[in-house]
Amino acid sequence: MRIVKAHKTAFISLFAVFAFVGCETVGTVTDQVKKAVVAENQTPSCDPAFSLAGFFDSRPEILIEKPAKHPAAGDLRRIAVIPPSGDGSDEFTRRFESALVSVKNGDQPYFQVVTRTDLDKVMAAQGFDNSGAVAAGSAAKLGRVLGVDGIYIPQIVEYNIADATFTKKNAATSRCQKRTASFRSIPKLVDVSTGQVVYAEEHGGIQEKVYCQNSGRSSGGVFDLASLGGQRGLPEGSTMMGQILEQAMTEFVADVAPRSCLKKMNVMDETEGLSNEVSLEQFEAAVAFMKTGRHDRACPAWQSLEASGERAISLYNNLAICAEINDELIVAREYCAKADAMLTWPNEDINQCISTVEKRLVETAANRSTGCSVLASRDSVRELQQLLVDFGYLDSNAADGIIGPTTLGAVLNFQTEKGLPTEGRIDSCLLDDLRSL
Repeated sequence: MRIVKAHKTAFISLFAVFAFVGCETVGTVTDQVKKAVVAENQTPSCDPAFSLAGFFDSRPEILIEKPAKHPAAGDLRRIAVIPPSGDGSDEFTRRFESALVSVKNGDQPYFQVVTRTDLDKVMAAQGFDNSGAVAAGSAAKLGRVLGVDGIYIPQIVEYNIADATFTKKNAATSRCQKRTASFRSIPKLVDVSTGQVVYAEEHGGIQEKVYCQNSGRSSGGVFDLASLGGQRGLPEGSTMMGQILEQAMTEFVADVAPRSCLKKMNVMDETEGLSNEVSLEQFEAAVAFMKTGRHDRACPAWQSLEASGERAISLYNNLAICAEINDELIVAREYCAKADAMLTWPNEDINQCISTVEKRLVETAANRSTGCSVLASRDSVRELQQLLVDFGYLDSNAADGIIGPTTLGAVLNFQTEKGLPTEGRIDSCLLDDLRSL
């Protein structure tokens, strides 16, 4: 985790550019400033929308880790990719493997991808024809031979570049050309240990470009837009297809890989409510550590203060930040609620604490069912029941490893009280929620 501070030079440059070019080019200038900041700091923002208010926001940006949208896919890190068949398969496979390899865990690749040479050797030895038509069960068998966690079996649903001509009749008749590029794929990921497909989402898109050629001026004296813009023809179909593939790979990686991003956090430094000088000094030292990028020092200090009996609005707010950094969103919500309960007057920082956590909970809830597996063993169910007992949602004699109406009722009560989606599902995600408390 690290903090990125606003640079004076960026502020001065922004002011000078505005003074020089005026207001008409604000959109262009802000884009340039945003590109300059991103170029200097390669870690993206968790909230990428740019505004002047955000640019002058002095809150520290704290590096947090966001899990993959589909955690079950992100957990399988040793990977093989069976190339699909059909048009565009070579280009797609190259980009697909490159997208997986490009994901970093610090300075190291997050995914380990089997080389094409090694894959071809094993497939030949196992009698696979490398046509891309491999069933999930066979893929799992192949994966065990390769020693990987998961195997992707991508399917190219559509790969097409088509041209058409037409006449546009207006004040000046124009002969027009239209080029359309379309692509859709469904990467299926098989968990080698279970033989189950744990990820299958469609990605792709369509691009259309039109070029109309005429004299450049209609009888009414209005320029044809294509001529006015200096357009000299259609882009290459391969260029259009490449742009679609690039966007598809970006969406795919966001689904299956965790990512680091910078998020502005409302670190509070008020000491009201702390009971003694020792606690005050410990709290202020932790704030200083957090603002210089050391959450590894700040968070344990604040946790120690809470364990010693300290209760303060700013302490709970900052502990919520620590929980959010660790992706413990339910715990973060609890701290936001504790801070809110102590208020005697509305506080914008605490409002932000609540809204930020709520937003992230909504984001993660949308993908819960995909990455959650039903608890199959009696021991796992008993562990879940015991946690429900520990937190007061279930009687101790009900922790028998059997799912019944009493357990389901306790789960619904837990989900309702914690503000979680009231799914009533007895799965691995619910167990993780209970473990995090």
